[in-house]
Amino acid sequence: MATFGCRPNVTTCDTLITGLRRTGNMNLTLKLHQEMVNGMGDFGGIYKPNVFCYGSLIDGLYKLCKKTKLVEANRLLELMMQRGLNPVIFTYTPLLNGYCLVGKVNVAIALFDSMARKGFMPDVFSYSVLINGYCKNFNVEEAMNVSREMILNGVKPTIATYNILLTDLFQAKKVGEV
Repeated sequence: MATFGCRPNVTTCDTLITGLRRTGNMNLTLKLHQEMVNGMGDFGGIYKPNVFCYGSLIDGLYKLCKKTKLVEANRLLELMMQRGLNPVIFTYTPLLNGYCLVGKVNVAIALFDSMARKGFMPDVFSYSVLINGYCKNFNVEEAMNVSREMILNGVKPTIATYNILLTDLFQAKKVGEV
């Protein structure tokens, strides 16, 4: 970019972070984030990452390293809030999924509840993550409770949501209880 006389802005940096995250190169992605926050070297300027930038980083840490980077992903969520950025559902959902996949459904539920207390209406993705988390941790009854709550709250399940439930109901031999 410097060759062309272009200075990056927040949108440019967010796009680069998203692209790097998609390649799985989280070390370089996190390095770019640090450069945004601390100064861009030859480009000059310090850029304030936005909520989508942090969401992309959290999602990348979760997807790449699941268990080992979950603490770091949570630290980024806290850092984001310290910098005055309010998380959105897109920011929370990878953390919910990460906690469920490592067997910490209780932590995911606490995070899910804190989202609601902060005024964030869970969407079909966050509900489906919890349903899947309960199913994968052999608690089909609680997964069914979450699916009922989702419908009561006006969130329409998707085919993927139903597939999660049906698969695990069949495996638990509880299909007749639906």
